[in-house]
Amino acid sequence: MIHTKPIPLTHNDSKDRIVAKSFLEERGWYDIEEGGEFDLDLIVPQYKRGADIESFKGDINTFKSDGYFRIPVRKQKYWSGESTYIDNGGNQRINPYKEWFVDYIQFCNSNTDELLWYNHKTIKSYHKNLIEWRGLYKKGFKGNQSIFIKIPYEYGIRHIQHWKRINNEWTKIN
Repeated sequence: MIHTKPIPLTHNDSKDRIVAKSFLEERGWYDIEEGGEFDLDLIVPQYKRGADIESFKGDINTFKSDGYFRIPVRKQKYWSGESTYIDNGGNQRINPYKEWFVDYIQFCNSNTDELLWYNHKTIKSYHKNLIEWRGLYKKGFKGNQSIFIKIPYEYGIRHIQHWKRINNEWTKIN
C-alpha cells in the first residue's frame, strides 16, 4: 500500500518529530533541535547532522515484494552534495544541507511504534538511483511526487535498521 494523498506534504509530523528525536537521543545523538516546517525535521547544527522524518503508511513487506526501499525524490537535496537544487515549484535554490550528514527515519505506521532508520551513507550511495511510479499520477500526484530514490532491497536489508517499540522499549528487529 502506498500513500493515497495527492499532496504528501500535508501530513502533520509534530508527533513523528518528537518520537524520532527521543529515539535518536537514546542512540547517542545530542543537542537535537527541530527544523523548520518545510526544512530538515531534526538538526544538530554544530555537527552539520540531521534527520528527515517520514510516515510510510504501508506494510514493510512491500519493500521486499517490490525489491527495493524508497524515499521521495523531493528529499534528494540532503544527500546530493550539490550547491543548488530545484524546489517543488521549479525554482533553483541554494542547498543549505550540501555538507550535512542526514539520516532518514521512516515510520511504518501512524502509531509511530515501528520505524526504518536509514544511515546517510546508505542513501548517499543511491541518491541518483531513481524510479518513477506513473500510476500515482492517476491518484492526483504531480511532478516529482511520483519519483523516488530506489535502494535495492538486498543492499538495504543489510544497512537499513528496523526498530519496533515493544513493551515501551525500542527493539532492533533483524
